[in-house]
Amino acid sequence: MQKLHVACVDPATGQSRAAANLRVYLAWTFNLATLYADDEVTLLPNPLLSDSAGRVAFKVQDGEYDIEVSGSGFETYKITLVQAMDKDGYVTSTAMADVVRSVEKLRADLDALIAKNEPARSK
Repeated sequence: MQKLHVACVDPATGQSRAAANLRVYLAWTFNLATLYADDEVTLLPNPLLSDSAGRVAFKVQDGEYDIEVSGSGFETYKITLVQAMDKDGYVTSTAMADVVRSVEKLRADLDALIAKNEPARSK
């Protein structure tokens, strides 16, 4: 479980925004994530409200998240693919997609090599 700290700002001015709504979604979905207090047991509401300095802090399970910030007087924005993870034992979906693409390319290269050499084997 990881603690995330988010500063809610007005994207047009860069000024911090008190009482901004912060929603945390599982990455690439509209499913709200489960948020925890520091004790890692107590559930926090989702959305959360930023403090007077525009800050929000919460804990989440290791994973990837999209964070949406909205409020009165500024345009809603999203921070996508926020990664919350320990340095060991977690593979991001982006890294996994890279591995899959590499394996698919290797498979295609191997198939092409086999097809090229098959006529030579039959001689």
